[in-house]
Amino acid sequence: MNFFKKIMNTRTLAVAVVAAVSVTPCVAYNVGTLAGSAPAGYADGTGTAAKFNDPRAMVVDSSGNVYVADKNNNCIRKITPQGVVTTFAGSNAAGYADGTGSAAQFNKPFGLAIDKDSNLYVSDQGNNRIRKITPQGVVTTIVGSGTAGLMNAVGTGAQFNGPCAIALDSNGNLYVADTMNHCIRKISSQGIVTTVAGSGVAGYIDSTGTAAQFNKPVGIVVDNAGIIYVSDAGNNIIRKITQQGVVTTLAGTTVGGCVDGAGITAQFNAPFLITVDNQGILYVADKLNNRIRQITSLYGVVKTFAGSATSGYTDAEATSALFSGPTGVATDNKGTFYVADNDIIRVITPSGYY
Repeated sequence: MNFFKKIMNTRTLAVAVVAAVSVTPCVAYNVGTLAGSAPAGYADGTGTAAKFNDPRAMVVDSSGNVYVADKNNNCIRKITPQGVVTTFAGSNAAGYADGTGSAAQFNKPFGLAIDKDSNLYVSDQGNNRIRKITPQGVVTTIVGSGTAGLMNAVGTGAQFNGPCAIALDSNGNLYVADTMNHCIRKISSQGIVTTVAGSGVAGYIDSTGTAAQFNKPVGIVVDNAGIIYVSDAGNNIIRKITQQGVVTTLAGTTVGGCVDGAGITAQFNAPFLITVDNQGILYVADKLNNRIRQITSLYGVVKTFAGSATSGYTDAEATSALFSGPTGVATDNKGTFYVADNDIIRVITPSGYY
């Protein structure tokens, strides 16, 4: 009899565990507008009174301020948590000048990274340089001669060609998606530039170091373990680079499309900028699919996080919302996501559980 009771108690416990797992709540998200409105323009202001022109990368500081690389306005903008937009560095005119605030000049700034001291790092695409901005708005040049090319060297002796995204690891090293050189570059904390992966020729090869090939890599992010993830836009895939420089395909195929699935069963269409959350989950601005896609970094399982096949502008529940060619995505440490959607900065916030 006691044996029978023991079996029944064990079965009851198992059923309870299964039931508990089956009702584990998932987070629901809503899409809203933080700042900006169509058509493109240049205006500081609050919320939709502000204007952007082809914004790209974004980062969030410890106070919740969002910094935006406002590409075609040639400046870096700042958005407070209340949606107040100001120009942090640069002027509306394209150029090249180190200086403070509006005295500095950029030429199509694209990528952004932020360190623990709130210093910003900018891939200045049109100037083929990597710049630094202090919290006081002082802009200096870290590396890059300004001449397009592929040269590993120290500081301004190095050369880049249309660098897009930039990412920072826990040791203070910067990684750059050197887009038109079809490779991934590393900048040490001493300003030494090397090539991590990519041959300099467009192609698609998984291999180690410079034996690997990319085709217009645009987005880049580094996780807490030092693993690099790259949105290889020209190949429509997401690549993974180990600390030893081994390049593999995490998800996607070279044929553009929109399919949720695992690994090479999934499809993207011109994946742009990429970010990673505190749990190591990747999020990609899947530009031509008008979606934000989610990828588990361990198994490469892809699903649609927000947006649908229809291009448009609708704030709604995540998968009912409409985007129009999103190019940038960023997240903060509270689980809020920011999307550069055409000329508008959208925000995706947790709205509850289901």
